[in-house]
Amino acid sequence: MRIAIIEDDEITRLELSKLLNTQGYETVLLTDFGNLTEELKQYSIELVLLDINLPY
Repeated sequence: MRIAIIEDDEITRLELSKLLNTQGYETVLLTDFGNLTEELKQYSIELVLLDINLPY
């Protein structure tokens, strides 16, 4: 399963990615919504983990 992580805090983003990778998941890391549509198409992402407090 491929999971997109949208998180502006680098440490949180990387730690969450490491945790998921050790469980066998592939991760795509994003810092904002800018390329989300393109990333969803390009990487066939099945799940999105989203920071609900992203800055505007």
